[in-house]
Order: sequence, then structure tokens, then C-alpha cells
Amino acid sequence: MSNQVGKRYVIIGNGIAAITAAEVLRQEDTSAAIVMLSNDEQPVLYRPALKDYLAGRLDETRLPARTETFYQEHNIHFYADPAVGLDTQRQYVRLKSGKKLRYSRLLLACGARPARLQCQGRDLKGVVTLRNLEDYQEVMSYLPGARHIIVCGSGTLALETIETLRQQGHEVTHLVRKRTLWSEVLDETASDLVLQQERRDGVQVRRETEIAEITGRQGRVHALLTTSGEVLPCDLLICAIGIEPNLDCIEGSNIAHGRGIHVNAFMRTSTPNVYAAGDIVEIQDPLTRRMRVLGQWYPAIQQARTAAYSMLNLLNPQHDTPSFQAQTFYNATFLYGLPFAATGLTYPSGGQGLQEIIADPEPRSYRKVLLKNGIPIGMLGLGNRAQALAFKRAIDHRVQMGSIAFCLFLSDFNLNDWLDSQGVPPPLLGAKLAEKARADAPEKDTDPVPQPQPGAPPRPVIVSPLPTTDKKPALKPEDKPQRIDWYLVPDTDVSQWAHIQPLRLSKSEKLFVGRQPGSHLLLDMETISRTHAEIFFTDGRYVLRDLGSTNGIFINGYRMPPRSVHFLQENEEISFGSRARFICLCHTHDGPDTAPLAPLKGISEKLPIPLMGMEGNTGGLMRRFATATAGSVGQTEKIPALQVLTELVAYKEAAHQRSTPLPGLVICRCCGIVNTQKARFCASCSAPLDIESKE
Repeated sequence: MSNQVGKRYVIIGNGIAAITAAEVLRQEDTSAAIVMLSNDEQPVLYRPALKDYLAGRLDETRLPARTETFYQEHNIHFYADPAVGLDTQRQYVRLKSGKKLRYSRLLLACGARPARLQCQGRDLKGVVTLRNLEDYQEVMSYLPGARHIIVCGSGTLALETIETLRQQGHEVTHLVRKRTLWSEVLDETASDLVLQQERRDGVQVRRETEIAEITGRQGRVHALLTTSGEVLPCDLLICAIGIEPNLDCIEGSNIAHGRGIHVNAFMRTSTPNVYAAGDIVEIQDPLTRRMRVLGQWYPAIQQARTAAYSMLNLLNPQHDTPSFQAQTFYNATFLYGLPFAATGLTYPSGGQGLQEIIADPEPRSYRKVLLKNGIPIGMLGLGNRAQALAFKRAIDHRVQMGSIAFCLFLSDFNLNDWLDSQGVPPPLLGAKLAEKARADAPEKDTDPVPQPQPGAPPRPVIVSPLPTTDKKPALKPEDKPQRIDWYLVPDTDVSQWAHIQPLRLSKSEKLFVGRQPGSHLLLDMETISRTHAEIFFTDGRYVLRDLGSTNGIFINGYRMPPRSVHFLQENEEISFGSRARFICLCHTHDGPDTAPLAPLKGISEKLPIPLMGMEGNTGGLMRRFATATAGSVGQTEKIPALQVLTELVAYKEAAHQRSTPLPGLVICRCCGIVNTQKARFCASCSAPLDIESKE
């Protein structure tokens, strides 16, 4: 604890940022004078609970965020004499009474006021903004006689107000100025999900609608005229269209500001000894360079703590990095009943190197993470915010996640466990006194961990993020550097596949399989789903993932569970649906990473390629399939294809040229299953068998 005698900390404001900063200052400096200036003597209310007050779940006695004796308990001098100006050269504040108050360090936590409509009729009775307790009490006074309630705004305040009113049985119309809700955070998909929730609840939603004029009768709102010329009946208009920072006290000063006050990561303004926190602050996104006023409760608290520690000189800008970063604040709430969490940049704006990883669609759920060159810069979870703090942890510490990018939303992948294995520190949820902690901590012996030699590559951390039952030994490095390419080679015995080329797998790009135009492996067949599968590279291995296909994926005759993953193995038979058959081949060569398909011409001379042809099937093979030349064919029975590959290749000495079925068998042209010649219907799919294909 630092005791800086003679210090006077002046705080302009009385909101949550001001109160929080005052608490930290008093905790760390018991002797300094702390002065708070505001025209409101009552301690701050817990603003997130005002919606519960509107719903009747709380009375006003439970709303204060601090007790009435807060100032006395913390030895804080409170003056109900608001600041009207600053002299940053002489370091004093001009008060409304005409007095001047000197400061050693000044915190601007003046808060914000609700933004108002700029149209005729905005001063009519029944036109209400929402910010303090009196605003909510005014809304409650109008509700008994309200029949046509309109809420305009697209943020969290508008949504929670509409939800509360609908729970009370009021008819509500929602006007959204843009096409999407909360456009600074939600993309179109997330916005549509929330709008669907509203509509299910009976809310009339009108997007891209603005109010041009408010008309009234006897001094009270009666109707709205929109910019499109539509007239909407209205007897209560609630405006939740954002906030405007209170900048009156800095007029004429040299403090840099735009819509709000500009600060650095330590909440310092452009003027020495002046700091700012809370709703008065405007921050800049480092990627998009856009300025933004957050207006959120939790970030205001963290900004205030960071500002207080900076005012106390407990954060050293030359050595410490503040553990709270405004551009990666963590925001968790509910958006019309849907749990929501977000941190960092959640809406790409055309930046280079940005990659969106989106979880598989689920009912009323949408999750995604944004990567820039493999490093996470933002995440969003709506309907399901599982592992949200784990994503913030990775974002805060700029963890390279390119190798596991496509595993992030798999149900059996735990991001926190993976981060633990990489030694990543916890998420940054509050100001941390790194320098102070280091100074107070006792010295420890150096951990005798072998250190890498200068110039040596870093030792990799081996992690297996995906479950697998088949263990494959790691490839041994050769004396001579070689390149290993992996391919999916189509069944060349099927004539209609003559146009399909082998697919070389990629270590840097996710490859899609399906009949959707643009797929890397385009299979225009009725048994193939539009987006059937994907193949990606992670932790040194290629992973095949089913995307919920209708007819599934078969590995050596066994069907993968829907939406599961599988580590590819050399010489495996991969079947998409029941007819699209491929062999997974590994080709080692000394050449550079150039034209991918040329080396394939000689692969068959090196490897015993099990070309399955029309005799093969992905649902299983006849147990007597390999001995068909003897004319002995038993009853229809399915076994895994891998069990007969050796005998099949031995029987098919001319497998590359031959494509006719073996004697005594008939192939189902629907699913590819081999049946006995006596069978009339397929043993797998029950389809009628083609008589002409029998021999």
C-alpha cells in the first residue's frame, strides 16, 4: 500500500466508474484526500437491475449499488457542487458555485446522458428516454393507459425493455434504424436470431425505419410519422438509441476528445495528471481504427480500476501491460432470452488475413471466433456461450491457434484444457498490479528446465485436441529432407468418375467435399449432400469431419457417427455416401511444393493400391467375396472391406483395367452393396436389384 502524503485525488462524477475508482484509491492510499464532485448526492444505482424494477421484481430500496454511508466509511469528501470547467495548466477545477478546487490527479467520470431524437415532437409527454430511476418511474406511470407502445433502438437496453413489457402483456412495436441489431457487435446472422426471438414473442419488428416526426394530442404523443411516410399509432414512445458522453466540463480545455474523451491503455488522457473512465470514454479499435463509446456497466468498472491504479503510479507504462484492455472487454448478458457473450472484434470489416470460424448451426444458437493470421481477435456466442472466457483468455494473450482453428467448436474439444497445456495465463478480467506484485513477491530459485541453445528452434508442445481410437506412430525423419503429400484418389474403375482428379490435401486450407458448386471435391451425385464433409490439418495430422451428411461417410466399411471426426490413415478406403469411393494415399518425394498431381502417375508402382472398382462397396463385402472365382458364394453377409483387401488385390492382377463384377455376384446400383445372384432386393438398402448386372 502506498502512502503518498499531500495527494489530492479529485473525481468528477458519481456513477459506477467514479465510485469504483474512489474505492481503489482509498484502499491503496489511506492518507490522501479524495474529493468527489456531482450534483447528485445519492450513491449510484445498480443500473442493470432497473429492468427488474420495471418488471416489478425489485423495489427501489434494493437498487443502490452502495450504502448511504459510503462516503463516510471511505473518508471521501463529497461536494454537491458540479464542475463546470478545468484549468489543466494550473491543475484546478472550476465549480458551479464559482469556487476553484486544486487537484494532484483528476479523474473524469462524468458519465453520459441518454441520446434523444432530433425531430419535431420529441418534448411531448409520453416520449421517454431511459437512464435513471426517474425515467423508469415515468414509464411505469404511463403503462396503465398505454395501448400502442413503441420502442426505438437496437441495443441491449431496447431489447431488455421490450422483453420486460411483453412479459407484462403489453403490445410492443420495435423500430430498428438499421437492418441489424447492435451493429457494432452483432453480425447479420446473430441479429436475425434475436429478431426471430422477438417475433416469436409477438413483437412487431420494423427494420430500417426512422422517425421523421412525432405528433400529439393535448400535449401527449399520439402517432409517429416515419421517413417512409407511414403513420404509426403511439401513446408511449420509449427511446433507447444510445448515449452521449457528458463533455460540458472539459469545454475550452486541451483534452483530446471526439464524441467521448480519448485515452490510452492506462486510461490517461492527452493532458498530464488527467484520467478518464466509464461512459465518458471513447476508445479506438486497433484493427478497424473506428472510435466507439462502449456504454457498458462491466467495462466501466474495469476502466475505473485501471485508471485508479494509474493515478497511484502502480502501473508503469514502460514495463507493465494493463490487464484490462478496452477493445477486448468481456460482455455477458441476455439478448431477448438468449444467453450472450462477446469479446474483442466480432464483426469483420474487410481486414486482410481475417478468418471466421463458425460452429455448426444449432437451434437458437450461433457461435463464431475471428482469427487474424491464426491469432484470435474476437468471439461471439449467442444462445450458447460455452467456453466464452476461454476464448477471451486466448484473445488476451494472443495465442496462435491456427493449428487447432477447425477444432474450436467440436463438442469434445476443451479449449481451456488446451490453453492449460500451452501454459497460457488466465483471462484478463481486471486491473492487475504486475510491477507491484513482482516487487512484493519473494525471490524464487530458477526452475532447472533445460534451455534451448541460441538459434535453435523452439521445442514444440505436442497436443492431441481430437479423440481418436487408432494410434499412428509418428513419421521418422529421413536423412534427406523429403516432402510428404497426402491425396484422396478416386476409384478409377468407375467410368463416370473419369473427370474427377485426385485431391491433394492442404495443411493451410480447409477443404470441402459435396455437391455444392465451389467445393474442393465436387461430387455431383444424388447420394452426396451439398456440404458433405470437410478435411483439415491440425497438430500434424489430417482430419476428416462429417458435416451432418444424409448418407454419411464410411471408413473401411464402417460408418462414421454423424458430425464426428476421424484421423486419416494411409491406404484407407473413404466413401462419401454409398458410391463415391476414394483411397487415402501418402506420397513421399524430394521435389518442391509445386504442381501437385504430376507425381501421382508413379504411385501405383510403389504401393499396392487397393482399387475397389465396381466389386467394392462401402457398406461391407461378402464374406466369400475373395473366393468368388471358385464359384462358392454364401448368403448375403457384410464384413469390413479392409479384411479382404489383400485377397482382393491378389485376385485382381489386372485391377487397373478390369471393371466387371465377379462371377456369382450382383451389385446394387443404389448403394453399391454386393449381393448374391439369387437375391431380388438389396440386403442393405432393400432396393430392387438390376437383373442385367448379373453374370
